[in-house]
Amino acid sequence: MSRFVFVLGAGASAAAKAPLAANFMDKARLLLRSGGLPGIDEDAFNLVFKARDALKAVHSKADLNLGDLEVLFGAFEMAALFGRLGSLSETEVGNLPQAMRRVISRTVERTMEFPILSSPATGNRSKGWTVGPFPKLMPPPPYEPFANLLAKMGQWNGNNSAVITFNYDLGMDHALHFSQMPYSYGLSESSDGTIDLLKLHGSLNWGRCSMCKEVLPLDIGSCLQRLSVPAAGSTKFEVSGDLPLLKHCGFPLKAEPLIVPPTWNKGIYHSQLDRVWKKAARHLSEAEYIFVIGYSYPQTDEFFRYLYALGSIGDGWLEKIIVFNPDAAVGERIKGLLGPLARGKFGAFEYNFEQAVSYLTTLNLS
Repeated sequence: MSRFVFVLGAGASAAAKAPLAANFMDKARLLLRSGGLPGIDEDAFNLVFKARDALKAVHSKADLNLGDLEVLFGAFEMAALFGRLGSLSETEVGNLPQAMRRVISRTVERTMEFPILSSPATGNRSKGWTVGPFPKLMPPPPYEPFANLLAKMGQWNGNNSAVITFNYDLGMDHALHFSQMPYSYGLSESSDGTIDLLKLHGSLNWGRCSMCKEVLPLDIGSCLQRLSVPAAGSTKFEVSGDLPLLKHCGFPLKAEPLIVPPTWNKGIYHSQLDRVWKKAARHLSEAEYIFVIGYSYPQTDEFFRYLYALGSIGDGWLEKIIVFNPDAAVGERIKGLLGPLARGKFGAFEYNFEQAVSYLTTLNLS
């Protein structure tokens, strides 16, 4: 397994304008008001905002932060379980979780920006900068230098790094593809020489067979070949519409990415993602260095608490656990879940993703 484990949160994609939990619904509302959503998406967005308006009545008797994605999704799941939410019909309440997943996937796809490389770059660049066709889609900053860091660590130590991420977006996936670094999602057995990219909440390029529930990923390289890239500037990388190109059990998959809610209730997804979660726990148990970047560790995230607590049980000797987040309170929250031994190995920096990559590049991790 891996000596070096990186845990990435939404803050890692913030520089590419991907939404955070705190501003997610604001960005979703802007998309709805833009008038550019197809009918099926517009219906889902309207239902979600109708339900959020219905929850405003809660404030007279309870305290819920309706601007926070995780709180809102959790409330919708509970409403579906109870079968009621204000004046919404039973059918509308039952459709809420699916509508929320569509809002999440479309908001991420339509807000995150990927830069465009118009022509081959000169100088000391990796192969991805120099080979065609052009124009080509670049990884969003600072994922490309992060992939370069992983490549250097592989040269020093062999391929013994792993990335665990709570993000649905394709920033990390594309950076590894662009840098020609083989990786595995952990949905099946990994091959030697690959980096595990373990997406605990699903991914925009993961679909699910409606018959047997098998999870299938779209190949990033194939998605890029089908993408129409403008001559310059930046663009979106929308892949969920390609999911029906995948077939399983004799039927094409639906154009609905596998999106696991960032809430406590993940049990219904166990059969689909248990291999990914188990592999993440194994990496944590054997890691010598754990770097947490851009992950806010909200107090409601019992999933990560138990993933870390149970995953850290093992024979691995932890040398260091470092948290990188501009919010100092995040480091204190994560420190609070550590045991006495790990606390002695703990460090925290008020760095964003780009600053964290620059700092890690200076370390001697051989």
